[in-house]
Amino acid sequence: MHINEIDTLLNENIFLLDVREEFEYEAGHIKKSTLIPMKQLGQRLEELPQDETLYVYCHSGGRSQMVVDVLNSRGFEAINLEGGFSEYTGSYRED
Repeated sequence: MHINEIDTLLNENIFLLDVREEFEYEAGHIKKSTLIPMKQLGQRLEELPQDETLYVYCHSGGRSQMVVDVLNSRGFEAINLEGGFSEYTGSYRED
């Protein structure tokens, strides 16, 4: 799923996961996203809902794809937002 398709879902109550570093998040992010940097994910899995789809993004889509692969292998339903924040042009952008 391309990241610019996420706006239609953000009107609903979805779980949007940002796996970038804190300094990247502070420089800009998508409103309603939860920050859990990729390197902290293993220690923070309990913070993720297991009963809903997780939409995951990073800067360009590489880290988020790795996270999605791990999450799906652990029983979560996760979708990578291709293109990442660098390509996001939607109305929920917060810089």
